Amino acid sequence: MREVQSCSVSLWNIAVTRKTGGTISNSLNAKLRHVASTLSFVASAGTSEEFILKRQIMMGIKSGRAWLDCSNPTMAENSLELALQCLERHQNQVIDAVNQGKLPNPDKSKLELEKDFFRIYAFKAECGVALSKHDEAFQFIQRAKEILKRLPKEGTFLCFLCYNFGVDTFHMQKYEESITWLRESFELGKGVQSVGPKNQAKTLRVLANCYLELDGKQHWQKALNAVGLANAEHSHPAGLHLKVKILLLGDSPDTRLQSAFDDVLRHPDLSIDMALETIKLVTQYNNEYCESDQIDKAKEFIEECINTDYCESDQINKARRFIEECINSEYCESDLIDKARFIEEYIDSEYCESDQIDTAKEFIEECINKHLSGQPLQHDALKRFQFIIWERASQAYESNNFDEALIWFNYSLSLFNKNDESSWKNLSKLQRNITSCHIGLQQFDKAADTVKEAQQYDSLSPHTHYLIYKIALSQCDNTKAVDALQKMCALANNKDDAEKQENKQDDIHVLICLAAQLAFEKSNREVAVTALEGLVENADNIQQVLTSLRCLIRLKLTINSADDQKRSENTDILKYVETAYSKLTEMKGKQESCESVQKEAAWFMKIAWNLGIQNENSSYNMHQFFYHCCKFGRLCAVDMGNLIRQKTCMLMAAASCLQMAKDISNEQEKKTALHQVLSHVKECREIRQQIKDNKISDTDTQKDTTVVLLVLYEFEAYARLGQTDELSKILDKALSLPFAEPKTFETMAALSMESPSNCKVVSIRALKVSVKKYMQAENPDYIKCSKVFRSLIQLSLKDNSSTDIDSKEETWQYYMEVVQIIENKAKGDYPEIETVWLMTKAWNCGIYLYSASHYQEAERWCSLAINLLKHLSDLKSNYEPQMTIVYAEILSKLDSTSFPTGVEE
Repeated sequence: MREVQSCSVSLWNIAVTRKTGGTISNSLNAKLRHVASTLSFVASAGTSEEFILKRQIMMGIKSGRAWLDCSNPTMAENSLELALQCLERHQNQVIDAVNQGKLPNPDKSKLELEKDFFRIYAFKAECGVALSKHDEAFQFIQRAKEILKRLPKEGTFLCFLCYNFGVDTFHMQKYEESITWLRESFELGKGVQSVGPKNQAKTLRVLANCYLELDGKQHWQKALNAVGLANAEHSHPAGLHLKVKILLLGDSPDTRLQSAFDDVLRHPDLSIDMALETIKLVTQYNNEYCESDQIDKAKEFIEECINTDYCESDQINKARRFIEECINSEYCESDLIDKARFIEEYIDSEYCESDQIDTAKEFIEECINKHLSGQPLQHDALKRFQFIIWERASQAYESNNFDEALIWFNYSLSLFNKNDESSWKNLSKLQRNITSCHIGLQQFDKAADTVKEAQQYDSLSPHTHYLIYKIALSQCDNTKAVDALQKMCALANNKDDAEKQENKQDDIHVLICLAAQLAFEKSNREVAVTALEGLVENADNIQQVLTSLRCLIRLKLTINSADDQKRSENTDILKYVETAYSKLTEMKGKQESCESVQKEAAWFMKIAWNLGIQNENSSYNMHQFFYHCCKFGRLCAVDMGNLIRQKTCMLMAAASCLQMAKDISNEQEKKTALHQVLSHVKECREIRQQIKDNKISDTDTQKDTTVVLLVLYEFEAYARLGQTDELSKILDKALSLPFAEPKTFETMAALSMESPSNCKVVSIRALKVSVKKYMQAENPDYIKCSKVFRSLIQLSLKDNSSTDIDSKEETWQYYMEVVQIIENKAKGDYPEIETVWLMTKAWNCGIYLYSASHYQEAERWCSLAINLLKHLSDLKSNYEPQMTIVYAEILSKLDSTSFPTGVEE
């Protein structure tokens, strides 16, 4: 099931990465998340492990949100129900832990639970409305309201959610349900500053309309009360218009109707359309209380608005007279400033007609011609003139009217003296504005020409390089775009003491951010990576750097996932992770928000963990990711899940570092890696002790198999370092572990015999322990035990052909032990092939002794072989005839040497 759980996490991460990169639709995102969360629930159904429960809760909630985003409330409801079940189990765990005093921060744990409950209730309410289960949805909203006392900031969200429900049901003509939701929204918004009177008034206006649509006559007073309350909250022409409409439906006194009608017409934000609607409404009802002079007054007001475009008639006449005067005048220098000021007021009018703008342009062009033909404007007049022109150009640019903006910017360009070096910075800025207009018109060749001129006047402007970057990106010229980015970064690295330079660097950072965003919008990942790396390198804001690093990691993961060759190349991501840890450490040192540091560290910790698992083919990367995962964990809140995760990460770091040492050929680097393994083992033990001392876990730490692995890693590290004195101590440490398996000691035996240790004594001792462990089992595994005996005999028997009797005594003891097992304990379960091997080894040993005339010892070993022969079945016939003949010869030779041939007299 661990493999299934791992698959679910990997699939989830793929969905997150693809969604972040914008490469999948909402529907596919929901399906991927659903499959991943389902795998997790199936793999760990009924689990009580806290971190798995939290992950399942998170997956269920986000899967539900994803289904809602693609308008599939039925599937969303299923995911949210699973999340709710897991959350309730986790809640019971937290309550038990709190009652037993095992949680260091119970308030925080309870708050996290309530946040999850709130989200699930809100999303399930959304499902209920979408499925027309309004009663059920309302119940979930009530549950969410009960939590608001502990989560006051969520009141705004719940208020807007109910408002959206009200609007949706209003459009579906379910007015009763809409009234319920809108009233709930209004109640939730009371006293909430972030909701504000404007939103409350909007809710009440929709509520009033609901009453009218449901039954205008029956609910007339309720509608009037609602709109009256809306206008009291925030006066708006729409609310005042609605009040007139409601009053016309009922039997209202004329004074009340007239007052409402006057309120509409006097409102400063009244539009022509709303005024017309109000007049139309009154005339349509032809209410006897609405006097004819009121109607006439309103019509006159509308006609005046339409004819003058909110400009007073004397202002228009004055403007026209002034234009004629300007055109016919001698352009006297003394009054040019006053004329410029008046033009500024004239052309800045929002409602200025097109023919008046054309007249103004003619006037400006004539001024420019006079200025260039020997009647130059004075400095103050010229400055004021430029200001007016730039203002008008900016307005045109902001409204995306780039052709109009170009006309005004070209007017300004005509007034510049290009030989005046003091004006070059402004001239460069003007050329950049012209460039931006050409970019807006998709005229990239013209934009490239104008930006070159801007660069000539101010080569150190980051804005100029940004425009070069923008043009290159639009023309898919990645090389040029990256070059422009690098120049911006170089300018950011230019550290001057001047305050202006500091402000300039802030501008550059903003431009680099914009450059990265633009590359994202263009789906140009290569350039986006370069932009974000520049931001990481140059930004002074740590939070900005961390955000950029997150984007970089997601980008790299997306790029690598699309390329099988790059999938295992995570060197760049490792660099980002290391930078993130450095920045978070710096952030913590500055005593910034602890919660912010923990949140960021948790994100990078998950990334490091997933990449550590994925980099199984690179021991170096695997080690670095797991080691940094543990370091990120130390920046997070101390709880059971975090400490267990740290312990696991440090264990994985030690394992991967050990593998890294095996892969290294350089002896000095190998030793360094092995010492690092020992350091990781020590740190992992300290974390285990911390878990045990704080009693954070209910799990019996004595049954934690991590300690066995730590002993093995420590043993292997010392063995490969050739420090044989430590091997015996570690073996003693392993013997003290009651749950260490025989395989552990077999591994130690094999490791102790490898170069440079070659420690036979420790190896034999470890093998003896392994045999003992096998035989202590209720049902001994004789197959595995027989292999250990073979290893023991091979180690103790230096040379099978040796005729040294003393060297074989130790081996003889092992034979006695195994024969006893075969005869008294195994009872036919001992592998026959291993019995054959033992018999053959003993027989050959006897034969070598026989050839050296050690007849008595030869008989003992051959007799042992004959005894083992009895325990064979099918293979017995292959050996018995020959062995019987040879054994008879040995006995005969032994007899002949034991008795003298002569008779003593």
